[in-house]
Amino acid sequence: MSAPPFDLAGFYACLNKSREARNVTWKKLGKQTGVSETTLSRMKLGRCPDAASLAALSAWAGINPARFSPPPTYQGLRPIDAAMTKEKP
Repeated sequence: MSAPPFDLAGFYACLNKSREARNVTWKKLGKQTGVSETTLSRMKLGRCPDAASLAALSAWAGINPARFSPPPTYQGLRPIDAAMTKEKP
């Protein structure tokens, strides 16, 4: 069983809102972040960017990409293993 995919559509919508709020074109956004226009166009078509591009875009927009990722699952682990992998509060 695989985890649900990264919610690219949600991330892209949030990025677009941030871009519009700053009155920045996609081309200018690409220049400011170092992310190619090709990558931005592919994102619009539903293709996930590489990790570096995702990080740059997230930082620019102030978006936490974890909001668009599924929570970790611990299926198949013994209870002690699962307890050891959970984050501490």
